[in-house]
Amino acid sequence: MKRVFGIILMGLACLWPINCVAAESALEVPKSLEFGRVSELGSSYTSSLKVKNTSETDVRIEMSFAPSEYELPDDAKKAVDWLAIVGGEVRQTVPAGEEKAIRIRATIPSDAPAGSQYATLVMKTGDAEEQKIAVRVDVMGDDFKVAGKLLKSGVRALGFDERVHTKAEVENVGTAGFVVKQVIRAKAGVSGTAEWRTLLEESAEVVPGGKLQMNSDAAESLGFGWYTVEQKISYVNDSGEAIEMTRAQLVLNCPWWLALLVGLVLVGLVAGLIIVKRKKKQEK
Repeated sequence: MKRVFGIILMGLACLWPINCVAAESALEVPKSLEFGRVSELGSSYTSSLKVKNTSETDVRIEMSFAPSEYELPDDAKKAVDWLAIVGGEVRQTVPAGEEKAIRIRATIPSDAPAGSQYATLVMKTGDAEEQKIAVRVDVMGDDFKVAGKLLKSGVRALGFDERVHTKAEVENVGTAGFVVKQVIRAKAGVSGTAEWRTLLEESAEVVPGGKLQMNSDAAESLGFGWYTVEQKISYVNDSGEAIEMTRAQLVLNCPWWLALLVGLVLVGLVAGLIIVKRKKKQEK
């Protein structure tokens, strides 16, 4: 009896941690932190990171800096050695329900190369997984160049699952990072009076020498029928000028079985025409 009771207690002990795992972090932090374009080598610059505590209890955070997780050459990851928390307080408390601005300092070396430099700010709490914020410092100089090239774009003209499928690929051919944004809108038919619906909005950074693919499926279904779909991609061209490429595409969403049926009908019609022509030749 004691052995059975002990086994039950051990089972409950094993289940206890599972019930106590926190579902999500109470902190809301931005995905990235930018210092903008700095031009004075050997000087220090500061930027603020806003952290919001959405819970009803205070949250204790611990911060540290790590190399960037982007696939970059080592020369583009030097910012990790430039960064520090203003005041040196790497452990801070964010009060319940409040927002706190954490100031970050970047000290630019006198021999810093021109271009975008990257690092990662790692933020840990006592009861949640660590959160990582991408940090970027743009160092001005003769080699500083913002330049992008649009390699692919477009919307699939025929779909079988009621969603819009898009593709876009942008390459960074400069020495500085920039952000690419894609917006997808759709309206029923080709009527100019139909109401546009925004199906997708997404943005991401393209690092120097990198390529960004934004092949996306809109989460919202349109239903079957004809639609006019607009794809808008914002980026910079190979001269560093801001570009907004917009194209409209007529899209047909239909069930796969309907497309198959139409295909079979067309094949049947072609086969019928061939048979009729052969019969006419034989009669002659």
